[in-house]
Amino acid sequence: MRMNRFHLLLFTLFIPIIFGGGGVLFGLSIIGTGPLEQSTSVLIAPGAGLVGTAAALKSANVIRNEWLLEGLIIATGNKNKIKAGEYAFDAHASLWQVSQKLARGEVLIRKVTFPEGWTSKQVVAALNQNEFLTGEIKDTPAEGSLMPDTYNFTRGQSRAAVLARMQKAMTDFIAANWPRHAADYPLTRPADWVKLASIVEAETPKHDERARVAGVYINRLQQNMLLEADPTVIYGLSGGAGPLGRALIFDDLKTDTAFNTYLHAGLPPTPINNPGRASLLAALTPEAHHYLYFVADGTGGHAFAENFTEHQKNVAAWRKQKEQKEKAAEAASPHSP
Repeated sequence: MRMNRFHLLLFTLFIPIIFGGGGVLFGLSIIGTGPLEQSTSVLIAPGAGLVGTAAALKSANVIRNEWLLEGLIIATGNKNKIKAGEYAFDAHASLWQVSQKLARGEVLIRKVTFPEGWTSKQVVAALNQNEFLTGEIKDTPAEGSLMPDTYNFTRGQSRAAVLARMQKAMTDFIAANWPRHAADYPLTRPADWVKLASIVEAETPKHDERARVAGVYINRLQQNMLLEADPTVIYGLSGGAGPLGRALIFDDLKTDTAFNTYLHAGLPPTPINNPGRASLLAALTPEAHHYLYFVADGTGGHAFAENFTEHQKNVAAWRKQKEQKEKAAEAASPHSP
């Protein structure tokens, strides 16, 4: 029989009648504050059973008496409900609270987040560094095959299992959305759609610009222009390891890699990151316009242009704004004369 609050009250009142003062102490040991000084988590190993669970909690100072927890769980009919996993306990949790958490199988749910635009190498590195997951990922998945998101897991779950969920999420999203593209959509393969989306992901963090940026690259592809996308150059230089840690220089644009879209026509050989849902949808439904160029506008967004002359004016404005910001920062520096 499970001990609810009413049964617990009767239990703590009835024991003193039978056992006197000792019963009072017994009742208080169940509902009174526990010995844990600060919140902690305890991992209950598979196959630990009731005895092993009680021993682990005693070792972690969550409870004072193993036998008392064992007796309480047996008395409340929850002996066979205990399952392995990581449990979080608040400071001074009572024996009753501990027993109920175990009876509910209330294992701790942890989270791991993979931002939009991370490369597959970055994802694998983060998974392998996560101390709460098990196993090792040795092979890097194909670029663009992982869906960025926050994933829940329990301690001891395998890294490969989380990776498989990311792959399934991307596969499912592509399968569900690719049929929605317009009849005149110029890209004929889902793989090319993901490539374009990865460039869009790397080019702008602004939601209202994504479809416009996608439209620029669609226009350039349709006019047989080089894409000249800086993020593809960075990907080729870094080998997919992530950001360079510095700004691109002119010589970088002349470095011949398969991903340098200043030198090679068309989309890159593979996606250059794992794009998120917003960039994927933007690339699937690009904005219809006549823009062929864009450059940073100094506010986190971009200035768009339909021709090179207009683009050069935007570039000059951006450079001027950049110089003004650099001078202002230098003047504000405590080390400036």
